[in-house]
Amino acid sequence: MTEPTSPDGPKVPCIDVPWRQSLSGVDDLDPTAEIQLGETAVSLSQEAVKQREDDWLNAIADQLNRLGAVAYEWSPEKIDGNPAFVSAFAAATETARQTNSPVKLLALRNAVLNSVSPGAPDEDQQALLLGWLRELTPWHLQILVVAADPMGWFARSGDLDHPAFDRWCTRGELLEAALPLLRGHRDLYEAVGRDLDARGLTSGSLQETRTAATVWTPWATSLGQRLIAFSRVPRP
Repeated sequence: MTEPTSPDGPKVPCIDVPWRQSLSGVDDLDPTAEIQLGETAVSLSQEAVKQREDDWLNAIADQLNRLGAVAYEWSPEKIDGNPAFVSAFAAATETARQTNSPVKLLALRNAVLNSVSPGAPDEDQQALLLGWLRELTPWHLQILVVAADPMGWFARSGDLDHPAFDRWCTRGELLEAALPLLRGHRDLYEAVGRDLDARGLTSGSLQETRTAATVWTPWATSLGQRLIAFSRVPRP
């Protein structure tokens, strides 16, 4: 009988071949136990996904009740079978099951509600805007909001000190003051900034030196502003 060989060539006794041993280090691990553990893990994951979906549906229902009580656009008879609402709801729900980020969930929820708001974009435009909301990370969305209105961000954020820059500074420094979670991650948020630029949602380098006055000038494009408006809390 031919002795087995290792990938490196030399013949070794079968008992010493490491890839024949269990990853747990136990050669005689019961395969039935492994299957049961796997089934338990899958079952728990399915329950967690179901809980996410229930939380999402309840959030949408609560907001529809609130808005529908004061504005006809969100009333049950107006929403029922509305193609724009159905399309937005279906697309956003798929993504809502895949994230636990409050930032992203809020943006998706608002987009669904805004799909039937007065002056809402047409369905083709909504599909484009929703596509971005589904793809963008929470960092993308928060940086875009700061880029659209830097002064307003600090005015609305009572727990943040308004930065006092010297004569020269960068948008990156402004972002780190606005979003402390970005500090120490310059490579990542600069990549996010380049991605927003490439999508046409912002314009301009985050590390270009600017005067302390001009750094406060918004750098979100008109398209970026439209995306933000579509993902903000609806106003009846």
